[in-house]
Amino acid sequence: MTQKPLWTAEEICAATRSSLCSRESWEASGITINSKEVEKGDIFVAIKGEKVDGHDFLEEVFEKGAIAAIVEHAPATSHNYVVVRNTQEALMDIGRAARNRLNGTIIGVTGSAGKTSTKDMLALVLGAQGKTFATKRSFNSTITAPLSLASTPVDSDYGVFEIGMNEPGEIAELTKIIRPHIGIVTTVGAGHLQNFASVEDIAGEKASIVLGVPASGIVILPGDNPFYGTLKKVAQDRGIDNIYAFGESSTCDARLLKTTEENGVYHHTVSVLGEEHTFTLHLPGKHWALNALICLLVIKVLKKDMKKACQTLATYSPPERRGVPVMLKEDILLVDESYNANPISMTVALESFGLRKIKGKKIAVLGDMRELGHDAPTLHAALKDAVVKSGSSILFTYGENMEYLHKAIGNTMKAQHFSSMEKLIQKLFDTVQPHDAIMVKSSNGVGFIQIINALKEKLAGD
Repeated sequence: MTQKPLWTAEEICAATRSSLCSRESWEASGITINSKEVEKGDIFVAIKGEKVDGHDFLEEVFEKGAIAAIVEHAPATSHNYVVVRNTQEALMDIGRAARNRLNGTIIGVTGSAGKTSTKDMLALVLGAQGKTFATKRSFNSTITAPLSLASTPVDSDYGVFEIGMNEPGEIAELTKIIRPHIGIVTTVGAGHLQNFASVEDIAGEKASIVLGVPASGIVILPGDNPFYGTLKKVAQDRGIDNIYAFGESSTCDARLLKTTEENGVYHHTVSVLGEEHTFTLHLPGKHWALNALICLLVIKVLKKDMKKACQTLATYSPPERRGVPVMLKEDILLVDESYNANPISMTVALESFGLRKIKGKKIAVLGDMRELGHDAPTLHAALKDAVVKSGSSILFTYGENMEYLHKAIGNTMKAQHFSSMEKLIQKLFDTVQPHDAIMVKSSNGVGFIQIINALKEKLAGD
């Protein structure tokens, strides 16, 4: 059977309301904004960024096999193109057109932490029960979220989309394009405070995901979060009746009841709308269990196979650089948390690190958490208790704000602060011994991927 094209020339021209399209009819199998990722049959959208202009790569993408390009001026080429006033707005229009033609169940996920992991878990469990498309990586911005919609096959049974924000109003804009049948908030906490006056304002921003959910839709909220009441009220004001809470407290509709560990496997017992279920994960930490609990609640309200969902969860592994454990030589365990960090994710990562059972010592390597505004020094220093509880015997810190944590730790444990990445890496090599465990975590912009790569290169396992 011939696979239906993702987009045709006629559909793209109609979606973008372009009056200047190359005359040839064509069919596209994909759509991208990244010239490096272009594959044969893709549409390339030439976005103008602050540093890079996609129009500069037209020759390259056509050489790679792009079927057409969406541009802001007619290029001197014989290849297919669609001229629009603004390529970023055109991508939003294509996202809207994509959403209009989807008949499957659409799910939107936001939160201060756990968005990507929950999205990936949902894609896994729903993918076992129907044709499922999910946001790639962390494509959750005003550019990449519409791109994800535009990439969704029209015959998908389920679509799972991550919705992020950096500034006020972004979630409201995206949720009205994605229009999820199910809106999920994983948690609310201090993240992106640089652009918000308070955590209360962040809660209001996260709550705005419900603005895209129809009154007949479903909202899933963190029942144990201090801002649960705020989130619930916004949903109620929207006229939504199907509001469910997840967490550990007795008032939650989906509850984590008990966790036991056996040989590095974690068995979780949960109650979902009054029914008990058990599932296993190969990752320590309550936050992983709560992410899985969200997935089971979705499966339950959709009246799908709960037994199969529990079985599928056992196969879950986290995305790269989000808690992936790597065994290096001499049984040195590396926990790679280098993708991103905020106070919530940093705390739960340290908690998870504390649950790992090893023969040697634990070394925590922590870098700055970005975009926390004027509260950054206080929020970094406040990690002291989490570091101590993690059982780490050595703490290495890096970055201007992590120095506040170093000072807060004082003589509590062996600690050293670095202003040079090279010196930090060398000290780490000098310190680590067989059977030790190292956790590396910071915001992505800090560049801790250098530490991960150095450790893997020098201490590569068999």
